[in-house]
Amino acid sequence: MKYAIFFSATSNAPVQLDPLKLQKTDFPVRRPVKILIHGYTGHRDFAPNTFIRPMLLQHEDVYVISPDYGPLVREPCYTSAVQNLPLAARCLAQLLNNLIDQDIVQNEDLHVIGFSLGAQVAGQTANYVKKKLLRITGERRYCCSAC
Repeated sequence: MKYAIFFSATSNAPVQLDPLKLQKTDFPVRRPVKILIHGYTGHRDFAPNTFIRPMLLQHEDVYVISPDYGPLVREPCYTSAVQNLPLAARCLAQLLNNLIDQDIVQNEDLHVIGFSLGAQVAGQTANYVKKKLLRITGERRYCCSAC
């Protein structure tokens, strides 16, 4: 899984985060952290992230982390994508645990937001974090007219 962090100064050139080699310099000031999780067949620059991320960065002083677990949720097999969600959730939880354990981010500053299958990842991530997530938002939408 790959992670990109955006803030107002890096909105067009995000910094890649390595969950095992986190740097406090990637989060120079304390701000709320929004994690935007894409859905089925998506990636970090997939709608609705491409609409929501710029709005958050324009209107709030936040960090936005966009996980990319696209290889785990490829077409055509929706069933395999669903089976891969716990893996994506464990990987995201590892990042969040490391951010908190290393005192880079405060737990109360986290807001995990998932769209479609990403909402399932957001919810499942709560099962793997060391500290209870205080804010999770999930948005359900249908993936296609055949669903």
